[in-house]
Amino acid sequence: MSKPRLLAAIDRVGGPEAVRAALRPQQDEQGKPLKWAASCCEAARGLKPGDPAYTAWVRLAATPVREVKGLVDDRSDERGPRGPRQGTWRPAPRARRPRAPWGGGPRRERDDRGPRGGDRPSREDIKQHATDEAFKPTIRIVTEQDKAERREREKREKAEREAKRQAERERLSKFGY
Repeated sequence: MSKPRLLAAIDRVGGPEAVRAALRPQQDEQGKPLKWAASCCEAARGLKPGDPAYTAWVRLAATPVREVKGLVDDRSDERGPRGPRQGTWRPAPRARRPRAPWGGGPRRERDDRGPRGGDRPSREDIKQHATDEAFKPTIRIVTEQDKAERREREKREKAEREAKRQAERERLSKFGY
Protein backbone atom coordinates (compact mmCIF):
# COMPACT_ATOMS: atom_id res chain seq x y z
CA MET A 1 0.00 0.00 0.00
CA SER A 2 1.25 3.50 -0.69
CA LYS A 3 2.73 5.54 2.10
CA PRO A 4 0.15 8.40 1.95
CA ARG A 5 -2.71 5.91 2.28
CA LEU A 6 -1.04 4.24 5.24
CA LEU A 7 -0.48 7.58 6.91
CA ALA A 8 -4.12 8.51 6.36
CA ALA A 9 -5.22 5.16 7.81
CA ILE A 10 -3.00 5.71 10.84
CA ASP A 11 -4.56 9.14 11.38
CA ARG A 12 -8.10 7.69 11.09
CA VAL A 13 -7.53 5.06 13.76
CA GLY A 14 -6.29 7.57 16.32
CA GLY A 15 -2.74 8.38 15.33
CA PRO A 16 0.59 6.65 15.89
CA GLU A 17 -0.16 6.09 19.59
CA ALA A 18 -3.17 3.91 18.79
CA VAL A 19 -1.17 1.90 16.27
CA ARG A 20 1.72 1.49 18.72
CA ALA A 21 -0.78 0.17 21.27
CA ALA A 22 -1.96 -2.39 18.70
CA LEU A 23 1.66 -3.29 17.94
CA ARG A 24 2.39 -4.16 21.58
CA PRO A 25 2.37 -7.91 22.22
CA GLN A 26 -1.17 -9.11 22.92
CA GLN A 27 -2.59 -12.53 23.73
CA ASP A 28 -5.83 -14.30 22.95
CA GLU A 29 -8.03 -16.23 25.42
CA GLN A 30 -5.75 -19.28 25.30
CA GLY A 31 -2.66 -17.17 26.01
CA LYS A 32 -1.26 -17.44 22.47
CA PRO A 33 0.29 -14.27 20.99
CA LEU A 34 -1.92 -12.41 18.52
CA LYS A 35 -0.61 -11.72 15.05
CA TRP A 36 -0.73 -8.20 13.60
CA ALA A 37 -3.96 -8.75 11.63
CA ALA A 38 -5.68 -10.19 14.70
CA SER A 39 -4.58 -7.20 16.78
CA CYS A 40 -6.09 -4.88 14.18
CA CYS A 41 -9.33 -6.88 14.25
CA GLU A 42 -9.45 -6.57 18.03
CA ALA A 43 -8.92 -2.81 17.74
CA ALA A 44 -11.72 -2.55 15.15
CA ARG A 45 -14.16 -4.53 17.29
CA GLY A 46 -17.23 -2.46 18.14
CA LEU A 47 -16.96 -0.24 15.05
CA LYS A 48 -19.51 -0.48 12.26
CA PRO A 49 -18.30 -1.68 8.82
CA GLY A 50 -19.09 1.68 7.17
CA ASP A 51 -17.05 3.63 9.71
CA PRO A 52 -13.82 5.16 8.30
CA ALA A 53 -11.88 3.99 11.38
CA TYR A 54 -13.06 0.41 10.76
CA THR A 55 -11.91 0.60 7.13
CA ALA A 56 -8.58 2.04 8.24
CA TRP A 57 -8.01 -0.85 10.69
CA VAL A 58 -8.83 -3.33 7.91
CA ARG A 59 -6.36 -1.56 5.63
CA LEU A 60 -3.69 -1.66 8.31
CA ALA A 61 -4.36 -5.35 8.97
CA ALA A 62 -3.64 -6.11 5.31
CA THR A 63 -0.35 -4.21 5.41
CA PRO A 64 2.85 -6.00 6.44
CA VAL A 65 3.73 -5.15 10.03
CA ARG A 66 7.25 -4.00 9.09
CA GLU A 67 5.80 -1.21 6.93
CA VAL A 68 3.48 -0.06 9.71
CA LYS A 69 6.28 -0.19 12.28
CA GLY A 70 8.47 1.88 9.99
CA LEU A 71 5.86 4.63 9.89
CA VAL A 72 4.98 4.77 13.60
CA ASP A 73 8.35 3.92 15.14
CA ASP A 74 9.38 6.54 17.66
CA ARG A 75 12.78 7.73 16.46
CA SER A 76 13.21 10.37 19.12
CA ASP A 77 16.17 8.65 20.74
CA GLU A 78 19.57 9.20 19.13
CA ARG A 79 20.61 5.57 19.39
CA GLY A 80 19.70 3.40 16.41
CA PRO A 81 19.90 -0.38 16.10
CA ARG A 82 23.66 -0.20 15.37
CA GLY A 83 24.74 2.48 17.79
CA PRO A 84 24.47 6.28 17.86
CA ARG A 85 23.45 8.05 14.68
CA GLN A 86 26.27 9.68 12.79
CA GLY A 87 24.20 12.11 10.77
CA THR A 88 20.78 12.61 9.31
CA TRP A 89 19.65 11.24 6.00
CA ARG A 90 18.93 13.72 3.24
CA PRO A 91 17.38 13.02 -0.13
CA ALA A 92 19.54 13.27 -3.23
CA PRO A 93 19.41 16.56 -5.11
CA ARG A 94 16.55 16.82 -7.59
CA ALA A 95 18.81 16.45 -10.63
CA ARG A 96 20.24 13.11 -9.44
CA ARG A 97 16.96 11.49 -8.42
CA PRO A 98 15.77 8.86 -10.89
CA ARG A 99 12.54 9.62 -12.71
CA ALA A 100 9.55 7.32 -12.43
CA PRO A 101 8.95 5.28 -15.62
CA TRP A 102 5.51 6.80 -16.14
CA GLY A 103 6.79 10.39 -15.94
CA GLY A 104 6.39 10.93 -12.23
CA GLY A 105 5.46 14.57 -12.43
CA PRO A 106 4.41 16.56 -9.38
CA ARG A 107 1.35 15.25 -7.58
CA ARG A 108 -1.77 17.35 -7.63
CA GLU A 109 -3.39 18.37 -4.39
CA ARG A 110 -6.94 17.24 -3.65
CA ASP A 111 -8.23 20.79 -4.06
CA ASP A 112 -7.13 20.75 -7.71
CA ARG A 113 -9.62 18.03 -8.63
CA GLY A 114 -12.71 20.14 -8.94
CA PRO A 115 -16.25 19.30 -7.85
CA ARG A 116 -17.50 15.74 -7.62
CA GLY A 117 -19.42 14.54 -10.61
CA GLY A 118 -23.06 13.56 -10.34
CA ASP A 119 -22.23 9.95 -11.22
CA ARG A 120 -20.02 9.38 -8.15
CA PRO A 121 -21.65 8.03 -4.98
CA SER A 122 -21.84 10.15 -1.86
CA ARG A 123 -20.44 9.12 1.53
CA GLU A 124 -23.96 8.27 2.69
CA ASP A 125 -24.46 5.93 -0.29
CA ILE A 126 -21.18 4.17 0.40
CA LYS A 127 -21.98 3.85 4.09
CA GLN A 128 -25.44 2.46 3.37
CA HIS A 129 -24.11 -0.10 0.88
CA ALA A 130 -21.26 -1.11 3.17
CA THR A 131 -23.64 -1.98 6.00
CA ASP A 132 -26.68 -3.47 4.26
CA GLU A 133 -25.20 -7.00 4.39
CA ALA A 134 -25.47 -7.39 0.61
CA PHE A 135 -22.56 -9.84 0.64
CA LYS A 136 -23.63 -13.11 2.19
CA PRO A 137 -20.98 -15.79 1.89
CA THR A 138 -22.18 -19.36 1.58
CA ILE A 139 -20.37 -22.52 2.52
CA ARG A 140 -21.05 -25.66 0.54
CA ILE A 141 -20.08 -28.99 2.02
CA VAL A 142 -19.24 -31.49 -0.72
CA THR A 143 -20.14 -35.08 0.13
CA GLU A 144 -19.22 -38.34 -1.59
CA GLN A 145 -22.68 -38.40 -3.18
CA ASP A 146 -22.04 -34.94 -4.69
CA LYS A 147 -18.69 -36.14 -6.04
CA ALA A 148 -20.33 -39.24 -7.58
CA GLU A 149 -23.06 -37.11 -9.19
CA ARG A 150 -20.43 -34.78 -10.62
CA ARG A 151 -18.46 -37.71 -12.07
CA GLU A 152 -21.60 -39.11 -13.70
CA ARG A 153 -22.49 -35.69 -15.14
CA GLU A 154 -18.97 -35.28 -16.51
CA LYS A 155 -19.10 -38.75 -18.11
CA ARG A 156 -22.48 -37.96 -19.68
CA GLU A 157 -21.23 -34.61 -21.03
CA LYS A 158 -18.09 -36.26 -22.39
CA ALA A 159 -20.18 -38.91 -24.16
CA GLU A 160 -22.41 -36.18 -25.67
CA ARG A 161 -19.37 -34.28 -26.96
CA GLU A 162 -17.90 -37.45 -28.45
CA ALA A 163 -21.24 -38.27 -30.12
CA LYS A 164 -21.33 -34.78 -31.68
CA ARG A 165 -17.76 -35.18 -32.94
CA GLN A 166 -18.56 -38.59 -34.43
CA ALA A 167 -21.66 -37.19 -36.16
CA GLU A 168 -19.58 -34.34 -37.58
CA ARG A 169 -16.93 -36.80 -38.84
CA GLU A 170 -19.62 -38.88 -40.54
CA ARG A 171 -21.19 -35.81 -42.13
CA LEU A 172 -17.83 -34.66 -43.47
CA SER A 173 -16.95 -38.15 -44.75
CA LYS A 174 -20.09 -38.07 -46.98
CA PHE A 175 -18.61 -35.07 -48.77
CA GLY A 176 -15.17 -36.69 -49.12
CA TYR A 177 -13.35 -34.81 -46.41
